[in-house]
Amino acid sequence: MQKYIFILLILLIQQAHAHRVGFSSDKWVVKHTLHFDIHYSAQQQDLGLYYANIAETAYEKLSNVFTTQPEKIMLIINDSTDSSNGYATIIPYPLIMIYPVQITNHETLSESGEWARELVTHELTHIFQMYPSNGFYKYIRPFFGSIVSPNLLTPSWWKEGMAIEMETQFSPQGRSRSNLQAATIRALVNDDKLSKLTLAEGNESLKTWPYGNRPYFIGSMMMSEIALDGKLAGIGHIVERQSERFPYMLEEPALEAIDRSYNAEFYKMVDHQTLIASRQIEKLKTEPLTESFNADSTLLSSRHPRYNPKTKTLALIGLKKSGNEILFYTWNETEKKYDVDLKQKKISGTLGTFEFHPSESKIIFSKIDTVNHKQEFSDLYTYDFITHDEQQITFSQRAREPQFANNGEDVLFISPENGQTELKILNLSTRKIESLFKTKPVERITEAIDFNSAEVMMNVRNSSGEQKISLLNKKTHELTPLQSSQKQIRFLKKSEDKIYFTSTNNGVANIYSTSMNSQKLFEVINPETHLLTSALSFDMYGNQIYASVVGSSGQVVQQITKTDKKITLPHIENDVTARYNFKESLSEIEKKSIQTTDEDYSVWPKVLPNYWIPFIGNSSSNKGIYVQAQTSGQDPLGIHVYQASLSYETYFKKTGFNFDYINSSFEWQIEALALQSQKAYGINTQTIFQKNTYALGLLPDVFKISDDLIFSFGALFERLDDDTMYTDHSGYYAQAKYKTYSQKVTQYYPMAGWGISLQYKNLKAQKDLGPSFGDYTQLFGSTSLYFSRWLPEDHALMFRVDGVYTYEDVRARYGTSTTQFPLISDGLIPQFALRGYSAGQFYGSQLFTTNIEYRFPVKELNKGWGTTPFFIKSLTGAVVVDGLAAKGTGVNEFDAPIAITMNEQFWNTGIEAHLSTTLGYFIPLNVVLGYYLPFSPTYAKTGQMGLSFQLGGF
Repeated sequence: MQKYIFILLILLIQQAHAHRVGFSSDKWVVKHTLHFDIHYSAQQQDLGLYYANIAETAYEKLSNVFTTQPEKIMLIINDSTDSSNGYATIIPYPLIMIYPVQITNHETLSESGEWARELVTHELTHIFQMYPSNGFYKYIRPFFGSIVSPNLLTPSWWKEGMAIEMETQFSPQGRSRSNLQAATIRALVNDDKLSKLTLAEGNESLKTWPYGNRPYFIGSMMMSEIALDGKLAGIGHIVERQSERFPYMLEEPALEAIDRSYNAEFYKMVDHQTLIASRQIEKLKTEPLTESFNADSTLLSSRHPRYNPKTKTLALIGLKKSGNEILFYTWNETEKKYDVDLKQKKISGTLGTFEFHPSESKIIFSKIDTVNHKQEFSDLYTYDFITHDEQQITFSQRAREPQFANNGEDVLFISPENGQTELKILNLSTRKIESLFKTKPVERITEAIDFNSAEVMMNVRNSSGEQKISLLNKKTHELTPLQSSQKQIRFLKKSEDKIYFTSTNNGVANIYSTSMNSQKLFEVINPETHLLTSALSFDMYGNQIYASVVGSSGQVVQQITKTDKKITLPHIENDVTARYNFKESLSEIEKKSIQTTDEDYSVWPKVLPNYWIPFIGNSSSNKGIYVQAQTSGQDPLGIHVYQASLSYETYFKKTGFNFDYINSSFEWQIEALALQSQKAYGINTQTIFQKNTYALGLLPDVFKISDDLIFSFGALFERLDDDTMYTDHSGYYAQAKYKTYSQKVTQYYPMAGWGISLQYKNLKAQKDLGPSFGDYTQLFGSTSLYFSRWLPEDHALMFRVDGVYTYEDVRARYGTSTTQFPLISDGLIPQFALRGYSAGQFYGSQLFTTNIEYRFPVKELNKGWGTTPFFIKSLTGAVVVDGLAAKGTGVNEFDAPIAITMNEQFWNTGIEAHLSTTLGYFIPLNVVLGYYLPFSPTYAKTGQMGLSFQLGGF
């Protein structure tokens, strides 16, 4: 029973750690417009006004497509991260969270124009598509609240594809017209992989490329095709009609809008995209393509190559199943291939870019990391690949895209603070930082290189998505624009007397060069490659080019030998891109006057509940019915966050409730918990315990100790009632959680790392009922270890111990009981699973379970059926061993209780098949079929089959 209290407290800590926006000392302001409440830091007033204009403009445009809109939308400008993103939700009320940091030059969204406009349009589309509730639903929404939103239960490709289509329709750029999108489609068609995609997998994040981007990639092509067939009015019709239909019944609105099912439209889209790409490929192949070979074919993907001629070292950022790493290579002349330098230190994490020092054996790189419990910023690091010394050289500077100056003493970098981009220069000796240039939010600096001792060559992307090259004087900060007719100049690289760059002059991002001695820089150019897809970042040495080339499995670093022959580039067109014709200019937007009023932030009335969810299911005793009503709420900044539920079990004839609350008004968060629950012990003749728990605690900021650690402590009151007597205890508790393991998108389960969660509590009896019901001190916890080194690929060992240890000799009622199957996959929560015996068969005041699993892959299935809300991902297996030691009671096969001590152990072994699935488009569900053999015949004589269900993830 204790474990459920522990689970709630741990989940409450996790919730608190993630919700609050900003620090308790921050002052926030709300700017009210006609349709939005814009929440922004008082220090970012200009940014608040800018986003108010952007949001109202997007609202006006999207209102021409979507019929039903909420009266008011909360928009939060949260400048606490250097990871460009945002999200939208309508629960508990319509809210958009914006992370205003500008996109980098090396991300999949790097071709966006005015980033804020595309981001807000995308997220606002999610609000408009999820908000409607028509037909029967409009009558029950006033009663149940915002949870009655039928379009929430639609596939991810449906939601994301629609948002991408709107960001493309109502901006000069957008992903559907990007060069990267077109290049990716060509790569897939050329390798005969586009036709292998299915609509069902468009909802999934799978272990193969494009991983979590599937909904965006497949969805964008789908909605672009739907907009072609049914126009934007067709998309609006689909949204409105879907919002009155039974969940998961998707096809009728599509049939009405485009005269075909979604699956039929998908195959039409594939044929259409294949036709366009095939024509492009045929045209491009009229001239000989550039020959190349992969630098490292063992990687899942690779990008950003750099070559050091002094040490003849090639380096790149490679994606392994464990994540991204900077890898160093030396050329193996005998085998004619690159070998990884295994002596180098592992450099991993959320990596940006890196550069070699012009004369020393070191690199400089950027990496996003947490700097406190609220912020994660990009900073600069150096790594000496001779001494293997790594050093952080900036701290909370939000520094990215580092470039060594020619003298090797200075570093140019871009800082994206306050929704803007700023070019700065850092002196490595003095660590002095100077600002050289700052943009407005409507544009962004994408890159800068040292042109000469006096000037920097800077590349700025404007609101229309055009790249503008300028020379910036380091001392006077004067800007000299360079005129060029080249399209989309990117990835500038200076080598000897030439500037190399990529451009989409012929419809493909190829690498070009221009002479620095020319009076018309960038006007007289020479193509260095003729590629089928596109090149991104690159480097060169001598007659060798090392380039990130778009392939059918993502970016791949390839080596290209330059040719002396003149390269002729055929020109291609993209029929999809030509369909989009955005007219409005920024000057027209700025002319629009919106009326705003400002006021200080208040949590009222949004902190009040906005919905409630009814639930009916089987009782925890497997007898009777369980009825529950649940709600949650928070203010827009998450200063006050709570969950509440009320339940009733017909078999127990008892009421339960749960209320947990986090207050983040202060530097140390305050937590409160009130819980009443029931649990049965035994097999057939069950004893019913009702537990009441009330806790009040503090969550101190322990980031300086470790960013993987969460800690809390406080006061606790517990009442335990078995209908014959009740006992009251009060005291204090302290609990902590530390976790280093995680599961990557490329992995079936965690492969390495460990974690531990502990709760200590000291409780005093409130009345004297004898020593068996008196004071007690208890330690409750769980620890997990994952290990895969030296094992075959994708094989892993998991070791787990769950335990409760009560120091005093009190009744088992203060302890816990075993469960039969884990309910949560790889969660760091005590579950006390003993799979060869019945649930609740063992209980005690001291109880420990050990779970050992050898996990292995069986088959990657990736099978779905159109819009059916069920997808089978993979089949894995596990050989399991479970053990138990307890001081308490075991219930034998005749339902007779037997006293057991810690000197006794109970074991079982078994084998399991895990079917990883997605249910209802978003619920990760593992279906587990196992056979288990117990080793204690007093409690279970024969082996047994078991079917269980686990929630995936953590």
